[in-house]
Amino acid sequence: MFILLIACFNYINLATARASRRVKEVGLRKVLGAERSALVCQFLGESIIVCFIATLLGALIALLLLPRFNLLTETSLSFTIGHQGIIWIGLMILSAVLGILSGAYPAFVASGFHPLQIFKKTPGVLFSNQWLRKMLVSSQFIISITLIAGTVLVFQQLTLLRTIHLGFDKEKTLILDFSGDGKINDHYEAVKSELKNIPGVTTVSTSYTVPGESTTNLGSDVEIKEGVMSQTNINTFVLDYDFLPNYKIKVVAGRTFSRDFPADDTTAFMINEAAAKNFGWKTLETALGRKVDQQGKKGTIVGVVQDFHYRSLHLKIEPLLLHVNKNWFQKFSVKIQSRSNPGTFPLPWLPSGTNGKHSLRIFHSIIHFSIRIMIVCISQKTSLAKS
Repeated sequence: MFILLIACFNYINLATARASRRVKEVGLRKVLGAERSALVCQFLGESIIVCFIATLLGALIALLLLPRFNLLTETSLSFTIGHQGIIWIGLMILSAVLGILSGAYPAFVASGFHPLQIFKKTPGVLFSNQWLRKMLVSSQFIISITLIAGTVLVFQQLTLLRTIHLGFDKEKTLILDFSGDGKINDHYEAVKSELKNIPGVTTVSTSYTVPGESTTNLGSDVEIKEGVMSQTNINTFVLDYDFLPNYKIKVVAGRTFSRDFPADDTTAFMINEAAAKNFGWKTLETALGRKVDQQGKKGTIVGVVQDFHYRSLHLKIEPLLLHVNKNWFQKFSVKIQSRSNPGTFPLPWLPSGTNGKHSLRIFHSIIHFSIRIMIVCISQKTSLAKS
């Protein structure tokens, strides 16, 4: 819309400037008996014809560049000549309206001079006090500067999204959402084992959410001061033993969850650096061994992870509590090799009794962390092999 306004303003200025070279023509035609209405119709007709030609050229350029634009913006816009009559009618009407609006001022100005004014004065004097032209030029500069500033801002935002360190590895990660199916939760290790057997799969992990999605904020009791339990609300991330290594999230103090400690799924917690800072602990090691009671699950903090963007980049990294609870699992995160083609990636069996609609998504780009590309829809029911 802004670019269209600039084009209209520019055409008005150019048409008015061009009219200054045709004032003698206008004066001569008036002397010969031409009516002002005829001159106005002539100028408006020229303006409408120019708009029609510009519309046709614009449609041709759009048709040629649309595939490139779709590739750049990852959209699927279409524009087919001859199959969208209503669009062409709308474009023609829009061209006529724009032609009238942008040509009206030059037409009425150029046709409004008296022949004596035209032949007595130079064209520059006749058009010297055109306040509308000055206002349009100023508006054109303001809109142009606004567009340039907006373009720079968007470019900087996109550059930030491409280069910012997220705190985890998002590349070549397929997300399989099983919506907390109880049968999968009961056999999630078996499902993970089958997924790992697929050629091209390197690692598999399970979690309640994945980075970019909202987290659950739960009331918890934390031993912030030694020997004193304090009530607080904290974002909670439920994951399995392989999630942190799978996403390459660094452990900066203590240890990660491990199958070598059988009680980790019931008594072990981890926090991020933001939580340690929020609790007022001077060192990360201070967090180790502190007690946590979250909705009846009691245990101790065994490690601290490096801060990572587990939500939108619009939000700052807030305190986070991590623990293992297989009853909450809803998603598999599948890492594949770089040579694997996600579009044709084979999927294993899944438990029977599900609705058969499992979405497979890839982290290809991060805009708000919410944009994900749907790459496979599983629509058939499968059966779980019983051991």
